[in-house]
Amino acid sequence: MLSLNEIERAVDDLTRDEKRELHRYLEDALQRQPPERSAGGGHSVLQIPAVHVGAVLRLASADDDLLGEMLEGRK
Repeated sequence: MLSLNEIERAVDDLTRDEKRELHRYLEDALQRQPPERSAGGGHSVLQIPAVHVGAVLRLASADDDLLGEMLEGRK
């Protein structure tokens, strides 16, 4: 197995086009790789991709009963 220094020296010797192709290859390889799991078998909230769900309609205040709203309609 090559050391990091050997890999860096090899990359330095590549042409600009070869470096671009290597970059594309590494990006594709990272996309195909499954997300890393923590030692406990779960995952971190930081590994969950961000999602935009829209604008905030109203800021929550101390008077809001968020739990009650979430449970409305449940038996």
